[in-house]
This record gives sequence, structure tokens and C-alpha cells, in this order.
Amino acid sequence: MVITRISLLITLLFSLNVYSEETTSCLETAMSQRDMNQCVGIDYKKAEFEMHRVIKEIRRLYKGEVKFLTNLEKSQQNWETQLELDLDLKYPKADEPMYYGSVFPMCYSGYKTRLTLQRIAFLKEWLKGSTEGEVCSGSVMHEYYLKNGKG
Repeated sequence: MVITRISLLITLLFSLNVYSEETTSCLETAMSQRDMNQCVGIDYKKAEFEMHRVIKEIRRLYKGEVKFLTNLEKSQQNWETQLELDLDLKYPKADEPMYYGSVFPMCYSGYKTRLTLQRIAFLKEWLKGSTEGEVCSGSVMHEYYLKNGKG
């Protein structure tokens, strides 16, 4: 009985936190700074892929909403510019490879990943949908229409 509960809890925690478990696993097994740099670089690629997946899904769900999709494109372009500016602000001497030491690739990619994950969380609002009574939802469709199609 106790083992069953523990197994269920472990399964639940793993399923809720797969992304961070993969990140932790890679970093825990890294044997050198180079390995850690690579782990964090892989994490960024996963976050970037997820962001593109979310945007693609938003485009699919909101097809026909021309003004919204135009604004989504502008917003994403501006975010990408802001991302570069934020990275430049955090690491103004990024073009001097040894200025921040051997941990720099890990730190830079980690910061970029963190900002990308924040963007993903923001964009997922359009995938989640609004609920009854949310009067300021703007362009976010009601969750009913997202699940059952517009109409």
C-alpha cells in the first residue's frame, strides 16, 4: 500500500515536472564546465522549440483573425528584439569570450532560456482561453471555443 502510494506520487511528480527533471538530470551528470554549457544550450533549444510550437498552435486556433495574427507577429518580433537587448544589458561584454569566465556560455544560455520560458507562459494564455466572467480577456478566446471550435 505504501509502495503504491510512493510510486503514484513519484509518477505524478515526474509527469508534472518532466522539463525540469531533464534539465536537472543533464546538469547532475555533467562532468565538466563544457558539459554544463552544453546541457544549458540544449535546454535553450528545447525552450525555443516549445515557443515555436505554442506560436504555431495559436496561429492554428486563431486562423481568420487577421488583425490578431498580424499583432502576434509584431509582438513576437518586438519580443525577439527585447530579448537581445536584455541579454546585452545583462552581459554587455559578451563579445569578449573570457570576460565572464568559462561559465559564461552556461550563464548566457540559462538567462536566455529563462526569458524564453517567461514568453512561453505569456503566450500560453491564448491556448488556455478565458473563462466565464473574465470581462477583460481581449483577444483571448473563451476556453469553450478553443475546445469545441469557433462558432
